[in-house]
Amino acid sequence: MKSTIAGIIGTLIAGLLVYYLNYEKPEIKYSLSEAIPVGYSEKESNEIAQQLVVKNVGNSEAKNVRILIRGKIDLGCQ
Repeated sequence: MKSTIAGIIGTLIAGLLVYYLNYEKPEIKYSLSEAIPVGYSEKESNEIAQQLVVKNVGNSEAKNVRILIRGKIDLGCQ
């Protein structure tokens, strides 16, 4: 009787573990580069740029991803 109950519990635990490992979920990771100087002269040396890389390392499609940047963004298109 005890071995039957132990077998059922072991099977349930193994099933939950397999379900958890195969569960499809998105996982978003991001990285921001160090400051990259973009000024061409010493007068403009305070201008910098940074590269933002956003990746989905999960095992399903990530939908409705938003990137919110607080601060001034100069696109240099003036």
